[in-house]
Amino acid sequence: MQKNKDRGSLYYAALYLKRKKSRSAILVGIFFTLSVLVLSGITLTDAVGSSLEELRKQFYACLTVERTFDDENLVTPELGEVAAEVIKPKKWSGTNTFFLSMKELVLIPGKFTSEGKEEAHTARMVSCMESVLGREFTEGKLKLTEGEHIQRGDIGKAVISEELAAANGLHIGDTITGTVTDEMIMRARSGVGNTYDFQIVGIFQVDPEADNTSTQRAETEIRSNYIFVDEKSGMDVQRKVWQEKTEYGNGITFWIEDPALLTEALKKLQSIPGYDWDSYFINTNNADYDRAAGPLTQMEKILFLMLAVVIALGTVILTIILTMWNQERTREMGIFLSMGFSKGRVMRKLIAENLFVFAGSFLLAVPVVFLGTRFLGSMLDVSNVVLKAGNVFVVGMGGVIFCVGVTALSSVKIMRVNPKEILAMSD
Repeated sequence: MQKNKDRGSLYYAALYLKRKKSRSAILVGIFFTLSVLVLSGITLTDAVGSSLEELRKQFYACLTVERTFDDENLVTPELGEVAAEVIKPKKWSGTNTFFLSMKELVLIPGKFTSEGKEEAHTARMVSCMESVLGREFTEGKLKLTEGEHIQRGDIGKAVISEELAAANGLHIGDTITGTVTDEMIMRARSGVGNTYDFQIVGIFQVDPEADNTSTQRAETEIRSNYIFVDEKSGMDVQRKVWQEKTEYGNGITFWIEDPALLTEALKKLQSIPGYDWDSYFINTNNADYDRAAGPLTQMEKILFLMLAVVIALGTVILTIILTMWNQERTREMGIFLSMGFSKGRVMRKLIAENLFVFAGSFLLAVPVVFLGTRFLGSMLDVSNVVLKAGNVFVVGMGGVIFCVGVTALSSVKIMRVNPKEILAMSD
């Protein structure tokens, strides 16, 4: 008896598994299925998460602040600087729109050309810190094809369309001149006759689907007639021509690099003291990202739910099965106790049995998941589905903890019984 007592828990665990082949096979099946499901779920979840992260890098979310009809709540450069300090956007830009008569240029013909009116020479001037942040550029309606965009700090610079450049024989480095007139569209209050010179630094192309050239449309509305200019020029016209306070008449746009941070950025903006935020139009726009990320986000939620259900059901099923088997092994446990084994040693034997089975099942599951997840990823249209060593380690260690926990749960009832009572139960 002393010889048997000296043998370790691993010896008795292996002996039991060899003797109870049918039960061992059932446990192998359960652990194998759980390992495959959990390892596949975590691998797919990791791949979906990586895809979402890559997707976020392709999209900018924007937060725009515009003035209401309340003249006291202006969207000023000071507001932009304060908000940018708090929000920490990737970039931000204020925008103004004004109109100048381009008498020396031939604009793309529209409504006023066919009517023979002076407004046929009026162009829409869009002033901004960086033309690359102009709404038409960020939406893909316009694309720079030559030269460079207007940069922060530029003075007297312009970006025009290929059509406008071709119609007037203009190139990078040429200068165009706009004149303040007293036409109704200008709303000029002062400085009629003043001129503004702009050096062309870039030329853009209008996307064919965004080309809105029409003889029924005003020249100022035709995108090929848009002229993007520097921020200072827009501010000068605002002060000298419109006789208005310095502001961004078309609001400020803050570009958030990660769309997932947009909600937090909005909260930070509205927490800035000193501004009546209810008096501003504040909009968020990450619709493109939401549409692109929607299926992946939904899949991520489903995978999390699947993992939770699998682990919960696995815990319940294994606990029930092992509890039933332990009840049937009361005589066996009584014999071990009569040999001088402690309850702790008996528990270690039970844990060793399940760990043996789990280890074998997990080793079988790894190559199956390695081959299967790639196929499953292609079916679900998820890229970069790769079984990573880190995930194998995490699931493996989690499985060990799971085995110990389930074994302990299934043995609680019998282990709480007094050793003498266990021996009596085994008679």
